[in-house]
Amino acid sequence: MGLADELTKLAELKKEGLLSEEEFLEAKKKVINGGGSSSSAEAAPAPAPEPFEATANYEALITSSSMAIAVQDATELLTTILQNVSKNPTEKKFRILKLQNEKLSTRLFPVEGVVEFLESIGFDHHPEQGTYELLNTPTNLSDILIQLSRVTLIREVREKERARKELQASIRKQKREDNKNIGNTTSFTKSELMCSCGDLEDKYKWMTRILKPVADSSPDDEAAKKFRKVKLTPKFYSECWSRHGTQEFLLDIAGWEETDEGTHIVCNTSEQVQQEAIQYLTSILNEYQEKERTEEEEKRNAARREIKDLIERRRKSKQATPVVPSGKKIPISEALKQLTGQASNREELATAERIISDIAGMVERHSPEESMVNIRRKEFHRLREKFAADGDLAYLHNLRDEWEAKMTPNK
Repeated sequence: MGLADELTKLAELKKEGLLSEEEFLEAKKKVINGGGSSSSAEAAPAPAPEPFEATANYEALITSSSMAIAVQDATELLTTILQNVSKNPTEKKFRILKLQNEKLSTRLFPVEGVVEFLESIGFDHHPEQGTYELLNTPTNLSDILIQLSRVTLIREVREKERARKELQASIRKQKREDNKNIGNTTSFTKSELMCSCGDLEDKYKWMTRILKPVADSSPDDEAAKKFRKVKLTPKFYSECWSRHGTQEFLLDIAGWEETDEGTHIVCNTSEQVQQEAIQYLTSILNEYQEKERTEEEEKRNAARREIKDLIERRRKSKQATPVVPSGKKIPISEALKQLTGQASNREELATAERIISDIAGMVERHSPEESMVNIRRKEFHRLREKFAADGDLAYLHNLRDEWEAKMTPNK
């Protein structure tokens, strides 16, 4: 690889975020300092081996590979090789990888990204000897081993996620087939689209973005054929394809098909079918929005009724049971005003006020062992509650006569 190619590769790694600014400058400096024509390299003496810091990102090199099992096996082999180098830094045999070695030739070198990784951490290729040899031990060898362990964990997590997605896809496909067999495709798709709260608008935008270019094109438009094939990108998968009802609608209603590789969906139906699919999808969205508006209005009406009932209950409670602050003395005339609804007329109210006041005064004088305020308040409350309940003015007259008779011998 020439100097320009190496610098270009470093720039690409930096652009992709795989190298920081410091790592990029350091690697660039090493490439430039180590570059030069072949004639000058032959004339100059070979430099003494020095430790260096590897800048390779093994995860970025190989995690895009589809050979999950092979990558896992290669990662374990690389870990073993570098652990041997770390434990035996002076042993040359652990620094040489032979291309003819059966295990390495079948399980390590064929995996995409492995050779680039080996070269990036200091392994030199000797074609005439058929080997890769590590001349300079990376100063950050421990960090590289940690990175390899992370790759293993990341691979395991991704494999579990992939298995989970495959299981979900299998379940969804089975449900689709079951409903198709009983002729329930349309209603099933509609219920699936409307079952998720708040995301139907997002699904509508995604699907119309796919359907509209096809629906608006003409059968003879060659340029529009590119719209009939959509790649299942990670963003499209997470925001549209994996949501409830989208696969069912695009595949069963709009007539799209998923490729055997599972990487694209393609449309083999007419523009008219796509137009009808958009119209049906729009009607589902309108129905969903109307349903949401109705439910929201019902909630507001229920809240209004609850507030109205609460106000009415408080009003009735205030009329039926006058509230007297606990432990606070109020004038009898003020308390009797709260009983206006129970008195038949103003004359009865005034009479009840005089009688209750007289009785309270006599009770107060008759019980000197208790405080004046407590005696007067207790008797007032009792008589007020009774009069508020039955409006029996005769009872108050009789009670006053009894107290007057009781107080007469004490005069």
